[in-house]
Amino acid sequence: MNTHIRRSVFQGFAVLTAAVLLSAFNVAVAQPMLAFKAKVWLAETEEILRDTTMDFEVQRQRTLTQARTLDEVVGWTALCADDDAEHGGPLANGTDPWTIVDSLSFGFGLLSIEPFAETEHLVHVMCYTGAYQGSGALVHLAENGARLVRFEPDGDDGEPEVDLFTGYIFGDQRHGDPALPTRRFVSRTVYRGLGDCGSHAVYRLGEESIASLMEMREKAECEGPTEICDGNPCVDPEQWPLVYSRD
Repeated sequence: MNTHIRRSVFQGFAVLTAAVLLSAFNVAVAQPMLAFKAKVWLAETEEILRDTTMDFEVQRQRTLTQARTLDEVVGWTALCADDDAEHGGPLANGTDPWTIVDSLSFGFGLLSIEPFAETEHLVHVMCYTGAYQGSGALVHLAENGARLVRFEPDGDDGEPEVDLFTGYIFGDQRHGDPALPTRRFVSRTVYRGLGDCGSHAVYRLGEESIASLMEMREKAECEGPTEICDGNPCVDPEQWPLVYSRD
């Protein structure tokens, strides 16, 4: 499993929804991979996120600059605004988020980057952060392009949708050679800080950046761990009760 490039200092806020996905807006037609110098953007962003000596506020502002550059290409803040319109948030009236960024959730613009394939990455760019995970847009980056990830509907009807994505994102190599990346990724949410309950969803990213749910596991009851490993609770979401499997 790949290392996650994110800063734990941005965590520790109010709990968000336990749902894996929050509905946003529907995109009924295929979306092109938009021209974008992803390789340059990634190098700059990873340098910012990895610098442990940088002043906190400087790092925050530089991260926001990178998030805004990505927004200018794929329009990820539209998902934040759509969710605010549904729940009465600060962007509900069409306010430009970049004009009021200091009054938005502290997690706004937080970036989490996951290597996905040899020349591809997934970027989770936050609208909001919570105590245990955040919600935001999922962006698929190729070497010279970027596109919002769309998710297949639960049923047979309907078109893939761009959705607000909730949870941590992980690369997944369980279904192939551990030395080679698959086209699968994992969304994991926890329902409380102990991490003994929550959801674990495995997706496969296909053509046109469309994600298909392959497996869903959930442990709804927060009963506490039954074993201790190296002084910490043993929690293995991959062993939680299976709710759905596409295979």
